[in-house]
Amino acid sequence: SARLIELHAVQKKLEEVLGEAETVRLDWRPAVTVEIGEDQAKTLMNLLNALDDNDDVQRVSANYEMSDEVMARFGC
Repeated sequence: SARLIELHAVQKKLEEVLGEAETVRLDWRPAVTVEIGEDQAKTLMNLLNALDDNDDVQRVSANYEMSDEVMARFGC
């Protein structure tokens, strides 16, 4: 893809100046986020914990936002 080609070009230029990178990857960033409340946060945290425990899952991306208060309740 064009973005991957651009990434490798940037990687090459940076490595010329800074040395070899430990990791290089494209990350997905959502254009739109969804605010979730405490009830939804509990369900979401359970899902994220289950995915984290699954050895077959490498990375997880999401488009949620939660308030600092809700995050504190779940130890985030």
